[in-house]
Amino acid sequence: RLHFEYHHAFRPSSSLHLVSSVPGEFDVWAHINGYGFRGNSMELKKAEGIRRIFVVGDSFTFGVGAQDRETIPARLQEIFDGRQEKIEVVNAGRGHDSPLTYFLRLRNEMPKFKPDLVLLLLDFSDLWEDWNTEKNVVFDSAGGILGANPYYEYGKFKVWNFLRSKSVLCSYFH
Repeated sequence: RLHFEYHHAFRPSSSLHLVSSVPGEFDVWAHINGYGFRGNSMELKKAEGIRRIFVVGDSFTFGVGAQDRETIPARLQEIFDGRQEKIEVVNAGRGHDSPLTYFLRLRNEMPKFKPDLVLLLLDFSDLWEDWNTEKNVVFDSAGGILGANPYYEYGKFKVWNFLRSKSVLCSYFH
């Protein structure tokens, strides 16, 4: 779904059916928790004695094509589960995210979860996503980044972007 600050986001407490365009490649369900992250439910406030690690990245981190338990963050959680120290790993990956949206989410969204560590997984496709998303950046009067709003292009509200996100007919014509 479209998001006015981060360009797009997952609907909290939902499931996504991910099916490859290549027949037989994958057909999996991704479970989104109440805070919009893939995987198990979690509390905003960490339990006493828990360390929290956020793994931030794009579709590779999110695990497109993988079952919930097969993602990189889930595998990290498996490694930590047998240890004496209690560690919670959060899958904060989202497809088509970029360094720009990582910055916005790290600045605005993640501090309230009080992570002890943030792992940022980058690859070259993230640079393309940044290039593609930069046209949607909205700045405040001091030049600070407010967000990446998909209804804006180069600082101007685009009615067509709004209409095609709300209308099947406009989307078809686009």
